[in-house]
Parts: sequence; C-alpha cells; structure tokens
Amino acid sequence: MNTNKIIRDYMLAKNDVTKCRITKGEVHIYTDRDRGDGGRSPWWMLYSDVETAEQEAKEAAGYAWVRIPMEPTGTGNIYNLGSSMETRVIEFRPDDKFALVSPAYFGRYWRVGSDEDASEAAEKHANYHPVIIDRDGNIYDPSGHSLTATGITVYA
Repeated sequence: MNTNKIIRDYMLAKNDVTKCRITKGEVHIYTDRDRGDGGRSPWWMLYSDVETAEQEAKEAAGYAWVRIPMEPTGTGNIYNLGSSMETRVIEFRPDDKFALVSPAYFGRYWRVGSDEDASEAAEKHANYHPVIIDRDGNIYDPSGHSLTATGITVYA
C-alpha cells in the first residue's frame, strides 16, 4: 500500500474530515473544525507535513519500527548490524512478526509473518548472514524449523 493511500485512509476515517489533499510535502484536510477566527466552515486546514502524517497513520494501522543504533566508527567489523553512518530502521508491517536483518555492510532486510517462514528465509539468504529479530528487537536463533529466543536484543 502506498504512502498517500495510507495517509488518506487514516485522515478520512476521522469524524471531522471530509476530504484530504496531499501535495508538495504537506497534508491538508477539509474540515468542520472551528477556525478560531470566525471564518467560514468547512475549510481547508494544513494538518502537517507528509512524514509526520505518514508516521501517525502507520502507527494507527499497526506498523512497528525497530531502530538499530549506530556503531562508532572503527569499533566493529562488517558483520555488525549497526551502521557507522546512521541508525538503521527496520519497518514491520501489521502482519509481520519477524525480520531477517543482514549486517550493515549489506544493508538489507526481509520481513516474514511466521517462525517457519523466518527459518526458511534464513536458509535462503544465508549468504547475507542474517540475524532474525522480532517487532520488539529481540534476537532469535533458528534451530531446525523453530526459533529460539537468545535473550539478546539489537539495542545491547
């Protein structure tokens, strides 16, 4: 689902919004809210910038994010999950339970919906040395076709 559709569906679900316009990085809504200056109603109101509206709409839809902190330059190796350039953000859609996160050197991740899918994907993408994490940042070890929690998080 694209960003504009997520934002538009979220805005139109609100009781006082009848239209939504997304242009040039801004979200405007046509609303019956009180203007505060006695002007006509309904009216077009600037709601927010697109990034803020997208974050708000995705949180309401059940998305989750795991942020893997930066690694200080020169302190790790190419197999660290954290990048020395920026904090890595792993986005989980509402139906995703796990993500396979490759080291920052590769910069990739894959999302899956079940334990079995995570184990299969770990075998499939073994060349990328992925680590399996859940929506809370907990790391799992694939043993056979089941996952075992390691007790370690990506934040440690």
